[in-house]
Amino acid sequence: MPTATLSLFRFQGTLPRLWVLGQMALARLALRREPHLMFWKLCGSGTGEGFTPKPNWGVWAIVAAWPDDAPLSREQRIGAQRALTALGFDTRGIDGVVGANTRAALRRWQTVEGRTPDGYLSATLADELITLVP
Repeated sequence: MPTATLSLFRFQGTLPRLWVLGQMALARLALRREPHLMFWKLCGSGTGEGFTPKPNWGVWAIVAAWPDDAPLSREQRIGAQRALTALGFDTRGIDGVVGANTRAALRRWQTVEGRTPDGYLSATLADELITLVP
């Protein structure tokens, strides 16, 4: 089952509110390119109680749905780190923690392989990396 998120943002002052209006148009381009995002909607808000046509220019939201990937086992995390390091993409330690160094190494590998360099280690990708190294 996908995970749904609702992120609310509050903006005060004229310039921040103008900036967020621009993002309502421009952020759509970046959101369309996000490979793991299943659904998204940029939302404004109303004033008062319940639904109202009068906008609240200071509060905005993003509703999104993300895939509920199977969790990585410790063996998959360690195996992926070993594989990346063996392939020349140093993870700066094989500890089973997919932290900033592992994600950076994964992004470098994804770039070399012509993939989207998002640094996202799914169970499928971990298994693929593990099979690349004997």
